[in-house]
Amino acid sequence: STVGPNRGLAQVWINGAKVRTVDLYAPTQQAAQVVFVAEGLLTADNTIEVRPTGTRNDASSGYRVDVDAFVLR
Repeated sequence: STVGPNRGLAQVWINGAKVRTVDLYAPTQQAAQVVFVAEGLLTADNTIEVRPTGTRNDASSGYRVDVDAFVLR
């Protein structure tokens, strides 16, 4: 995802369970950053959801959440 000074928080859900909240705040904007990694998802069909929380790090000026890509290995 892109991280930066106006980014918010997002929850990552896998197969209906929340696995992590990701903070996309960074002091400077940086595109194409790996912000979450999950292991062991290749054995079956999986559902991955990214849910913006509408909240932010206190240092952030905004709530923006972008998804640039999913990578499957």
